[in-house]
Amino acid sequence: MLAFLLLFSTCTTARITIHATGLQPPLCKSQAVPPRTAVVWGTAWRENQKEKDLRESMAGHAIEAYFKKQSCVSTIQIVKMIEGRRAIEHSDIELLKWARSGPNPVDSLILLRVEELGPLIILYPSPILWEGGSEVSLRVRVLNVRTSSLETDTSIQWKDTGAFVLRGTGPLERNLETVLTSVFGQSQLIEQFDPIGP
Repeated sequence: MLAFLLLFSTCTTARITIHATGLQPPLCKSQAVPPRTAVVWGTAWRENQKEKDLRESMAGHAIEAYFKKQSCVSTIQIVKMIEGRRAIEHSDIELLKWARSGPNPVDSLILLRVEELGPLIILYPSPILWEGGSEVSLRVRVLNVRTSSLETDTSIQWKDTGAFVLRGTGPLERNLETVLTSVFGQSQLIEQFDPIGP
């Protein structure tokens, strides 16, 4: 039985579902001068989410790592708090005003809301008793600061699961970076992560 479980633990399938209005992923495009961008992020967990602080910390690390490596925007700053409030709780009007003011005004705002980041277990009737893996849910909005327009509003649900697969929180940062790659589409990053299946 142990050998049977170990055999199946390496067989997983990644699935991604994207709903988008406005610009469609991938969002990164060739530009002579990358736009000056601020990344504003936060979390919106379900009520019974476990280890919220751990997941928020891992999300922050993954977002920082991703935007430091990609090159399609010139990331000026990455923030989750503005004027003592969670950044994603500010209205678009407040965020645009903030983006235009201060010592480092920006051209674009990327708004990220992480809604799910964790291991996943699904129970089934036999012959497959259970399936496990990882799950990421993310909402991405992009505001053009100069025109005050919404360029895209995209929601992403990504799952990488397989029969009898049991995972902890270890791969979660990499999972979130994979999802960000699917949205922004940096080819050099796609090569570093597992491909996303149909």
